[in-house]
Amino acid sequence: RLKTAVNVFFEDYLNALELNPCAKQLLSQISRQYKIGLISNFTHAPIIYAALRKLDVNRFLNAVLVSEDVGWRKPNRKIFQEALRRLGVNAEDTVFVGDSPLEDIGGAAAGGMKTIFLPSQFYTLEHLRESHQKPDAIVKNVCELSKIFRKSVKNP
Repeated sequence: RLKTAVNVFFEDYLNALELNPCAKQLLSQISRQYKIGLISNFTHAPIIYAALRKLDVNRFLNAVLVSEDVGWRKPNRKIFQEALRRLGVNAEDTVFVGDSPLEDIGGAAAGGMKTIFLPSQFYTLEHLRESHQKPDAIVKNVCELSKIFRKSVKNP
């Protein structure tokens, strides 16, 4: 019953999800040449998996790690190491894109990954400045991120 109640609670969340068209195009484009992983601190993993299916992006992902399933939360280095292990890649060959200055940018950088900060409704450029984290790049939106990766896919 509890599981059903939690799923009902998140039903509106799932129904409200929309994917930026640039995001789907980006995932489609880079998945042809690169491995893609997702790390989420979400506490109810089934909702993340349902969201990925609803948005039809799960097919682009080679690894999905949700804190509830793996037992660690970003910025813990172990969750980043597990993602690298599942993807079969080295940290120095990896770019981590995230919106949380401390959890995403700080955690990935501490693990040796290159980082790109992507502001969101939750974390702004002001949050990044206040955190004193120094990502390797900052983009304003997903469409700008798409341009960066489009160049790298054409010129690996």
